[in-house]
Amino acid sequence: MVFHHDLKWKGGHRLTGVTSGRGARRRAASRPPRVDRTDDLVESAKALREPWLQRGLSCDPADVSAAEAAIGDIYALAGLRRPEVIWTPSPGAALDIMRTLHEGPESMTSGVTELFSASHRTMKARIRRRADTDPFPSQFYPPGNTPTWRYASYEPYIPDPDVYTLLRQSIWESLRTTLVDSVVTGIKRLVEPQTGVVTWLGQQEAYRVAYFSIIRELGLADLTPACDAVLDLQSAMVSSCGWWWPADDVCFVSDRPCALSTEPTPAAVNSERRLHNVDSPAIEFRDGGRVFAIHGTLVPEWVVTDPTVDRIVNEPNVEVRRIAIEHIGWEQFIEQSGIRLIDSSDDPGNLGARLDLYETPPRWSMPTRILLAVNGSVERDGTHRRYGLSVPGWASTALDAAGWTYGLPGNVYARLQRRT
Repeated sequence: MVFHHDLKWKGGHRLTGVTSGRGARRRAASRPPRVDRTDDLVESAKALREPWLQRGLSCDPADVSAAEAAIGDIYALAGLRRPEVIWTPSPGAALDIMRTLHEGPESMTSGVTELFSASHRTMKARIRRRADTDPFPSQFYPPGNTPTWRYASYEPYIPDPDVYTLLRQSIWESLRTTLVDSVVTGIKRLVEPQTGVVTWLGQQEAYRVAYFSIIRELGLADLTPACDAVLDLQSAMVSSCGWWWPADDVCFVSDRPCALSTEPTPAAVNSERRLHNVDSPAIEFRDGGRVFAIHGTLVPEWVVTDPTVDRIVNEPNVEVRRIAIEHIGWEQFIEQSGIRLIDSSDDPGNLGARLDLYETPPRWSMPTRILLAVNGSVERDGTHRRYGLSVPGWASTALDAAGWTYGLPGNVYARLQRRT
């Protein structure tokens, strides 16, 4: 199969414009046998992705010796002397110490950032030369030159993406969704940002490091010796520690969390996960910093540890309210909150089930009502879950409210034989 006009697989060897020479033979001999189909390459990459996901989610104590050795080599490659390494139990603790020591933007070394940025640019350029379509779409800049998202969405617009773009989707974007959009977003709840300070995410950098490492491991791009060295050192940091900050003479490094709980994201196609723990913190650090999340939504601690009706009624965030209610159960919430039943009816779309329409607590500012319904699908334990839906305040009957959820008038919904 041809991936590019100068790159194809034949008999397990890579064919390029130069196929002879000691360096080419050495590189070919060092590689494992190659598969020759794009889908096989993607499947191989997915298997290689899983250890990177586990590194990004690891709760093992930091490997201090490995991290400090990598930091020393990183500074050396950047032309800097080996720094003093200060370890902290959490990212928040590191930033507190940095503020105490007045380690602001002016003292942060740009050498490490420039080293990593140059390496990433070179690796991307070498991959682009092999790719039929650009796997690194440009940032989108609307008028005013303010980016609205980090990377343009390309999946719906490329009819036949090549292997590099498919690998970006299944490795880079997949791991980024789990490690950055979910885990890093959660950790930021504990961190007071410091303007201008460059933060490297340690284990959560796995999304980017994994992509380049797997491309290299599959033999899909030849990297320069300098890029190989930087990538190996970044891999060491992913495998050994949490967030870190390189300053001129000192490097601040955070330990990894001691607890990190996730669940598979519904309908995930590439093993994406989201923060979730209904009984305890979803993220916890050894200094006591804790983040709570249920089904991917960050929530206040009380939602998990002490979800009372009074707290729910006074919660301004609609999504947090909904999760807290589901945590204690809709029946318990309705009974203890004392909200008034407006109307009740058999559910024509769900034989044997009831529809109950309630007013909302007076402290909820939105003019809405609550429809309590029964899920037509059976849960894993064989029961039918009872759940609440927010419906418009104008709904005067349970059938009107149920019909609205399907875009139907109440009298039309009343004639349904079953819900689909």
